Amino acid sequence: MSAQDVKTRDRYLVFPGFVPGSWGVCHLRIVRGQRKTLYIASEIRHNPGPSITNAIHGIWRTVQGEHCASNNAVLVEHYSDAAVYGDKWPGNRLAIVTIRKGRPSWQHITSKALATAVGCSVANLVVPHDRLVIPAQAENMGCREP
Repeated sequence: MSAQDVKTRDRYLVFPGFVPGSWGVCHLRIVRGQRKTLYIASEIRHNPGPSITNAIHGIWRTVQGEHCASNNAVLVEHYSDAAVYGDKWPGNRLAIVTIRKGRPSWQHITSKALATAVGCSVANLVVPHDRLVIPAQAENMGCREP
């Protein structure tokens, strides 16, 4: 598989929150790299529910259920401060999420190191800004793939 063969797919993911009956929405980018399949869960502006950090268990269960995530799957939490908070600093933050014995842990990583580990280009990791800024009135319109 060459770098040109790396496939990406974008969609919005509705996930259960940690409080019974709660739910949230994030952007999900799936990158099928040369070595691993990456699931990048990005916080969006006007997410009606819990943050991706607070609901990471529900996100991972939903990804596994909908995508049959295999052992070579990597879950990454992504915050774009420009999109979510309107701030340029500190910028894009990426963290590999590992859940062991029900406890999540986060390992911050640069986009270059992540791309190397997965077997893709840094460009495959970039989620367009407009997919992370959902107008507040869109909450009532339902979620669907972009």
